[in-house]
Amino acid sequence: MNDKINELELELKRLKSKIKKDNTAKELNVPEKDIYRWHAPSRTFSYWSSKVVITVILWVSLLILGLFFLKEYPLIFTIIVITIVSIFLYRIKPSIIEHRITNKGIYAFNRFLAWDDIDTFYLAHKGDTTIVYLDLNLIYPQRLYLVIPDKDIKNVVTNLKDFVVYLTLKKKQSYFSKLTDGEYIPLNELL
Repeated sequence: MNDKINELELELKRLKSKIKKDNTAKELNVPEKDIYRWHAPSRTFSYWSSKVVITVILWVSLLILGLFFLKEYPLIFTIIVITIVSIFLYRIKPSIIEHRITNKGIYAFNRFLAWDDIDTFYLAHKGDTTIVYLDLNLIYPQRLYLVIPDKDIKNVVTNLKDFVVYLTLKKKQSYFSKLTDGEYIPLNELL
């Protein structure tokens, strides 16, 4: 019964959002106006010290040595590539970029997303970082995530919820989901 109610509430929110989007679509002649803008890193970042890098290299070397005796050369190559990419991602700081919320949509990563392109959004904590996930109505990308500094969380959520439905989880988040996406933040904790 609760699942049915949650589905109906989500559908009602989507319909209200669609009505709002239709009303804003009628106002196409209205000039674009910035509502809120913020600067944030382009991705989450956790620095690996030299000690951690050396430890990773030693463990990977032991694994490669074992795979060498088993003559698993393609797997060895794959592990080496993944290790090198991981070391670069955890050692090189991401660039700082600007995101903007306007009356017609969002500018993220120098790309414009109209309100019609965004289905739902939600926030999650991943480590020390807060991320806003935008579920899109596009073929590619289907989901976009933007890092939000702590000082901007309330303003971003307040402005986004006026145009897009905040996603409510229907079931408890799994361990794997928390590990990959971060821990979901309910809307009532944000406002």
